[in-house]
Amino acid sequence: MLWNTPNLLTLLRIFLIPVFIAAYYLPFHWAPLLTTVLFTEETPDKTRVTVTSEPNGEVTSAEVEAFIRERAGMTLGWTNSFDALEALVQ
Repeated sequence: MLWNTPNLLTLLRIFLIPVFIAAYYLPFHWAPLLTTVLFTEETPDKTRVTVTSEPNGEVTSAEVEAFIRERAGMTLGWTNSFDALEALVQ
């Protein structure tokens, strides 16, 4: 198998499916999140990954406030993960 960015992203997508499913059912205040991952090809050798999360279903105002407080940490976590992946494939 060729270890290029598209192949690594495909493996990452496959790996993340059970992670997202498990996270949805965890009994924590942040569990009811709707997370969307969009892969957009910008050039033949460059793919943009956009991750969006928002509260979903029956959530309390306290849960929404917690989500808003923690959103920056989620963004930083996703950004650092993809930066590390990019560094590995270069």
